[in-house]
Amino acid sequence: MNVSVASSHSRRTVANMLALAGGHSGSTLVALAMTPFFYGTLGAAKYGLWMLFFSLVQYASVVDFGIGPGIVKYVAEDHTLGKHDAIRQMVTFASLFYLGVGAIFMMLFVIFGHSIIALIKMPEDIRPDAYPLLLGVAGYFFLSQLSFTLHGMICGLGRLDVSATIRAVSLIAWVFASFMALRLGFGLVGMLAGSFASLIVSMPILYAFARKEFGHVYCWPTAIHWGPVRRIFVTGGWIQLSSIMYLIYAQTNGIVIGLAVNVAAVAVYDLASRLSRSIRAIAYYVNAALLPAMSALEARSGPTAIHKALVDGSRYVAAISFCVSGFVISTAPIIFAAWLGSRAQNQRALLIELLIVLCITAVIENYIGVPSTVLRATGAPKVEAIYTVTTAFMSVLLIVLLVPRFGVLGVVVGSLVGSLIGGVLFLISFGRIRQVSIMDSFGKPLAKLFFVTVVSATATWLAVQFLVRHGTPSRPVAFLELAVGGCVYFTIFLTLLGVTSVFSSTDLAFVKRIVPTRFVIPIDRRFVRFLFAGR
Repeated sequence: MNVSVASSHSRRTVANMLALAGGHSGSTLVALAMTPFFYGTLGAAKYGLWMLFFSLVQYASVVDFGIGPGIVKYVAEDHTLGKHDAIRQMVTFASLFYLGVGAIFMMLFVIFGHSIIALIKMPEDIRPDAYPLLLGVAGYFFLSQLSFTLHGMICGLGRLDVSATIRAVSLIAWVFASFMALRLGFGLVGMLAGSFASLIVSMPILYAFARKEFGHVYCWPTAIHWGPVRRIFVTGGWIQLSSIMYLIYAQTNGIVIGLAVNVAAVAVYDLASRLSRSIRAIAYYVNAALLPAMSALEARSGPTAIHKALVDGSRYVAAISFCVSGFVISTAPIIFAAWLGSRAQNQRALLIELLIVLCITAVIENYIGVPSTVLRATGAPKVEAIYTVTTAFMSVLLIVLLVPRFGVLGVVVGSLVGSLIGGVLFLISFGRIRQVSIMDSFGKPLAKLFFVTVVSATATWLAVQFLVRHGTPSRPVAFLELAVGGCVYFTIFLTLLGVTSVFSSTDLAFVKRIVPTRFVIPIDRRFVRFLFAGR
């Protein structure tokens, strides 16, 4: 592949990442801004029950045999090779499959829903509303999975910017509808109605764009052949195992807290995890854009062309993840004061402890993300599946051991240790299979970034303690102090990046190649050259 074509594909991949980041960041800010209102209006118990039901239903909704990621991978490959009929067959089959699985699990929730409700510790006054709410949340999730097929198709076509925009519109519709319903006094029913409103808004837009970009999206069921569908299941079997194990690992926390502690504690956990999920989203931006790009790259040039993208992508994701997590951890007291105000004041110390552990866990997961995407893109997800099984097993085991004594904090610490053990084993296996030097490709950049983050976060934490020494500030003052803390942190962090040479002149050349020409002059400024080349 010549330089101009490589630059074009690199530019498209980065543009998709930026579109995902922009759309998700805007959506996240809207959701974070509304969370104090939802929490304050519903109360800790009802808000915790809402989040717990979402965790429960996601266990059932993951049973798709890896069809979602498979759609992205094979749509990208088939579109590159011009096999449009195969794409229609995959999309049609996936939609019918989701409908069938949704119907089966809805029936199971109808039959066993009361037994599930009986296990949850909750105030008696909200128990009568729990069963219909559980069925409503389940119905929403299974209907929303139909949209996953169209999102996967659009992503496979390389239009992640459109997918991100539609997701943002969907979230805004949910927030607006839920806000109005809560203001009118509909409580949890209003939250559920807002969820269905988001589907009503997003589904027609998804279909209209897919048809405009691709033509006829579906085919007659009788036209489906086993060949295109079989590929999804062959690759998707391992991806399905990874998805199930990751879901167990990710969602066990909230469920264990709801069963072993109470639903109010689930609300506290959710407040802390919302901020850490913004760090996890960093890997999502990159990996969602890399999966179709690498799948198409392998179809054109073979697996050897992926090595540089693997090493550089891992380093970029790690740098951003370390940077954001260090800032969030070092300014956590001010963030909660600015975000929640006086709400959850008596839980502030626990929120900070939970946030620190969750942020560290998010960085570990992000670092594994790019190698995992490489395995998916090259049709070899077995190692990722082994990693997720190991991580899920270790995390659940440690959570069960720690939660009786340490409560909510024991849950997140168990997840952190399990993630660390699984991550180390994964990188060792990945390096052996792909013949990649773990120390050169992963170890040295990680050590430098760890040093840069620890120094920057420690200095900022000391500055934050000086700012808040007179107690929790008001929300306007907290936002001002957050800006001051951010200036301190990012100044130190960026300076140390240049000193330690985390990036190189090769990275600067890559940036110049992918950005529009009108931005090249600012990129050539002395500070930017120092950041990338240390001089």
